[in-house]
Amino acid sequence: MKLSIGIRELASPLGRLWLAGSENGLALLDFRKNKRDFLIRCKNRFPDARIEDGNDITIRAAEWIEAYFKGARPSLDRLSFDLSGTDFQCAVWRVLQDIPFGEVMTYGEVARAAGIGSARAVGQAVGKNPVPLLIPCHRVVAANGGLGGFSSGLEIKIALLRQEGLRVDPARGRYARESD
Repeated sequence: MKLSIGIRELASPLGRLWLAGSENGLALLDFRKNKRDFLIRCKNRFPDARIEDGNDITIRAAEWIEAYFKGARPSLDRLSFDLSGTDFQCAVWRVLQDIPFGEVMTYGEVARAAGIGSARAVGQAVGKNPVPLLIPCHRVVAANGGLGGFSSGLEIKIALLRQEGLRVDPARGRYARESD
């Protein structure tokens, strides 16, 4: 039996999001602007899969995202992930899942928490996160207060940090907690 991947388009305050999930969990979240590019990414990740409209995983992920953008702090308890990465990447992604809403960690702190690698290697693993937002790679910043990078673009990272109550100065590429 051929693997089935459900995809879903979702409007958000940051523009269109694309979700893809298998029966094992959410596999991809993408801020791409068009379906064609997202389908190419899905086919690269699941070359033999049958692509369908939505499934239970993408519905639950969409509900989580909608609640998040309404200011809630939804739990990921009802979601599972179908991640593909190296052991190192998966270890980094597990640490990211533990960063609380409205908090940040530096690349070096993530490296120490994962017990592996350097801040630079962590940055590369963070950049390969297949489900940004739900595995909150936007909460990882540079030790000097700089924003670092974000696979979907710094404007998205800035908007997500602001959504969580962090002050961001895009002109300087810096962040600060609201209490600072």
